[in-house]
This record gives sequence, structure tokens and C-alpha cells, in this order.
Amino acid sequence: MFILKDMFLGARRFNDFLKMNPRISGKVLSDQLKNLEMYGYIEKIIVSKTPLRAEYVLTERGRGMNKMLYELMAFAGDHLEVDPDCDLWKGDNLKKCFGI
Repeated sequence: MFILKDMFLGARRFNDFLKMNPRISGKVLSDQLKNLEMYGYIEKIIVSKTPLRAEYVLTERGRGMNKMLYELMAFAGDHLEVDPDCDLWKGDNLKKCFGI
């Protein structure tokens, strides 16, 4: 969900996602992008071959997540207190992160 959220905020390239999520490793990000592509939420487009440069774009299915992600973030902002030391990428659980 973090990657889709970042795409709605303008991220398109691998390094964009790393900058927006400094706690995520390159391997985890790569795996997540492949999964999102495999399930049809994003598409990888090769912009140039030399040097190799790829961008990721939302598919129709991915764009359909916009409303749900917006509502989820609005709910979290209104009702949940997030632990600033939480790191879901490293395996922290929802109870630690959101106090639920």
C-alpha cells in the first residue's frame, strides 16, 4: 500500500520509492514492485535501454485503489496514534505501530 500511495503522490522510478521510504531495502522494494506488477496494479515501462531506465505507472486496477487508500489514510490520521519508531518493513506489528 505504501508503494501505491507513493505513486499517487508522483513516484515513478525505483529511486523515488527509496527516497520516500528510507527504511525499505532495495531488495524488499524490488520484490514488492514485482508483486504489484504481477497482480496488475502497476506496469513497468522501459524508458531507455542505455542506460537502462524504467518507470512504473498505475494500471486501471491500481488507479481504482485511490479512493480506498485516501479513506484509509484519512481514518488513520483521525483515529490512530502512530508510534514514530514503528517500522512495518522490518516486521513490527500493527499493535506496536498503531496501538490496536
